[in-house]
Amino acid sequence: MNDDKDSQFGTEDATDAELHGGMRLLREQAEAQALIKIAQSAKRIATLDPDQVRGLMHELSVHEIELEMQNEELRLIQVELEGALGRYFELYDLAPVGYCSLSETGRLLQANQLLATWLGTSEQALVTRPLASFIHPDEHDNEYLLRRRLMARGSPQMCQWRFLSPAGPPIWVQVQAVLRADAKGAPTFHLVLTNIDELKQTQLALQAALDEQDARIQALQQRLAP
Repeated sequence: MNDDKDSQFGTEDATDAELHGGMRLLREQAEAQALIKIAQSAKRIATLDPDQVRGLMHELSVHEIELEMQNEELRLIQVELEGALGRYFELYDLAPVGYCSLSETGRLLQANQLLATWLGTSEQALVTRPLASFIHPDEHDNEYLLRRRLMARGSPQMCQWRFLSPAGPPIWVQVQAVLRADAKGAPTFHLVLTNIDELKQTQLALQAALDEQDARIQALQQRLAP
């Protein structure tokens, strides 16, 4: 076994030596080419008269200043991009509503933090999963029909779904959806999701109270009927 280890280490040492040797050879070749270019430049400069040399130096100075200006412009663009990304994060990830994008088949392409929090998972864990897997089973057909209506009509659509919640009963969400094309022209659905669970529960409680009142009135009318 020791012989095998010694053989393995010997092979690794030989490989390292070959690698370092190749790097040294590449370095030597690069230095040789650099010396040739320097010599060629020196020969060309030697053939120039003083005015041509001054003109060449002027061009080099202007080119250097142009590069510095371009670098400054690139730095400013980078600062602007970083600011835009920060604003995008605030508008998208920290929004008081849920945002998500779906593929043509209904798989999640992107989602913000709030939606991930509602669903009890992370934004990364949502990507590529079908949105229908987070919706109450009774709403699956509605999710499919929403995508079909968007494809057929192209105009924004609105509906209400119940989303499954790991913290308790399903929550009611108002869905506003639009159809857009991605960079490759593929249809993409963008959804804005607003939690209306409290409003919906209030409406359901009010409707239940009205139904109960109607039932009592009907029962009273039946007792009073001759």
